[in-house]
Amino acid sequence: MFPSHHIPKTFLIVFLSVIALGLHSQTLTLTFSFKAENNGQPVELTGVKAINLTHGGETSIVYPTGVMTLDLMTRDTILFVGYAMGFPVGIQGSMQQDPSFDLSPNYPNPAGDQSQVSLVIPEPGPVSLTMTDLQGRKLLHREYQLDKGAHSFRLTTGAGSLCFLTARWNGLSRSIKILHTEGTGSGVARLDYLGKAPGKAPSNATLKNSELVEQESGILDTPTENRSYTFQYAYNIPCPGTPSVTYMGKVYNTVQIFSQCWLKENLNVGTMLEICTDQTDNGYLEKYCYSDLEDSCSKYGGLYQWDEMMQYISLQGARGICPPGWHVPTRDEWEVLMGIADSQYGIGDTIFNGSTFSGFDAGTNLKSTFGWAPFNFGQNFGGGTDFLGFTGLAGGFRDFYGCSNYGYVTKQAFWWSSTKLGEDLKWQFDLRNNFTTLIRSAQPERSGYSVRCMKDPD
Repeated sequence: MFPSHHIPKTFLIVFLSVIALGLHSQTLTLTFSFKAENNGQPVELTGVKAINLTHGGETSIVYPTGVMTLDLMTRDTILFVGYAMGFPVGIQGSMQQDPSFDLSPNYPNPAGDQSQVSLVIPEPGPVSLTMTDLQGRKLLHREYQLDKGAHSFRLTTGAGSLCFLTARWNGLSRSIKILHTEGTGSGVARLDYLGKAPGKAPSNATLKNSELVEQESGILDTPTENRSYTFQYAYNIPCPGTPSVTYMGKVYNTVQIFSQCWLKENLNVGTMLEICTDQTDNGYLEKYCYSDLEDSCSKYGGLYQWDEMMQYISLQGARGICPPGWHVPTRDEWEVLMGIADSQYGIGDTIFNGSTFSGFDAGTNLKSTFGWAPFNFGQNFGGGTDFLGFTGLAGGFRDFYGCSNYGYVTKQAFWWSSTKLGEDLKWQFDLRNNFTTLIRSAQPERSGYSVRCMKDPD
């Protein structure tokens, strides 16, 4: 999105805020500076973008331009996205050792009945290629023993308008999105090996000149005064300065995911209630445990109704039942996580504002590598890669009908946000064993879902 240049480590951004108060108006000039780091090491930004989530619109700066002005209304929420060059998410350590593993986009794309793809591996070894549809159903799976270098394949697409091809080699993975030309698709997917290409891949397939990619880190704020922001580019490590939190007799680990610091485990506080009893504002923390078993809370964390989780305060971003200095994440903060975790769509992409099943593989990258039931009659693993260290476990939920049942343990994971859609519906996010996405929907507040806490901004 931004060209790569040598630039200063800080940006000076000036925002012009216009606040209308009845017939009068007040103008505020707010000054913000930006820098970036990766676990204490300076990182050079290549650009910064500001997206107004409240009233729409965005402004970008790249070096040498260092100043932007925005017209803001009071209480506008701004998403700042910082761009820097780095290794792809999830393979930072491995990429330094294996810099040339790549799966190039198919040609042509959109594809007709057939198209061609090219794969490059830096050392000989086994390679697997898997095609899935939008729901994560496996359309084909092939395994090859390949030599070092570039290899070509002919891909016969199946039915449907969109699918994904993933190559795996030496513990790494690459994925591409394949669009079908309308009216094409034989209904049966097929992959044929065409042979090794000498040196580079065929000219009709695009390969990266470098495995460095433009990484994104996002910060949300509602600006009211001058301040500095630091984008964080570390991930899958304990939050710098806060490796763990002790709260109500339990120790929770933390995980840094770019500019977000999360608890690594679901919250487990309160006294267990049986499924038929609603949680109430009685001065005591209360929870449900799957199947009314305390051991379930020890494994998956507690399940909470929205009001109990929020401690009967409806302000989004409230602390709720989280530890001091932490809060229940908002819908916007969850959507930033979606953009971080997704390999195809970035932070602030409008796709995350649309359909319930948004994006490509954010869910796969947030799921734990264990504890997930397979799907498709036991043929496909329903878990994930846990690239970012979020370790999403399939802890199920308590049905909003109350005495109805618990459901979907080992198959789905549900988390509340602190953002409400209306009096009875609140936004939640969930992972499922048969989908690759992180799914967003509004659900009745009486449902019992898990809670993940996020660290308050510094």
